[in-house]
Amino acid sequence: MVINDTSNKILRVATRLNIGGPSRHIYFLSSFLDPSQFKTVLIHGSLAKGEKQYPVFPKAKIIHIPCLVREIHPGSDLKAFFKILWLILSEKPQIVHSHMAKAGVLTRLAAWFC
Repeated sequence: MVINDTSNKILRVATRLNIGGPSRHIYFLSSFLDPSQFKTVLIHGSLAKGEKQYPVFPKAKIIHIPCLVREIHPGSDLKAFFKILWLILSEKPQIVHSHMAKAGVLTRLAAWFC
């Protein structure tokens, strides 16, 4: 698959990709985009104990940030913020879309700084 230079890059950030509504939403949003027009980069954090991973995410470059977790951990949250900030700067997306509360706060703050 060749992405042309005029394609739009969408960077999606989710706290975790567990089996559930937000993961399905991300899957469908990414699956129905024309790959010649849109490139998706999906950043996600770690699952909690006992959670299962959503099975598949087609048509996306997937990046795992282990320190991005659902629970509040100031040190891990700060580390995740800087990783998201760096990824926004390096990937240079035209659209940044966050899913779930933790990813929403960290991603919006990182995008604002960019």
